[in-house]
Amino acid sequence: MFIFLITLILILDLWAVVDVLKMERETDLEKKFLWIIVIISLPLAGVILYVLLGSRRIR
Repeated sequence: MFIFLITLILILDLWAVVDVLKMERETDLEKKFLWIIVIISLPLAGVILYVLLGSRRIR
């Protein structure tokens, strides 16, 4: 069960980092870099913060 949770968190982190890298070109590199740092340094909380605050962009 523990390995499953770790794997799930790693997959979510990977998804979030890839999503950050795929942001529009108009997005500042500093914002992308900051989101990647947050996601990597706070694995579960970083993904939750990114989903709630960062992934909201006009498409």
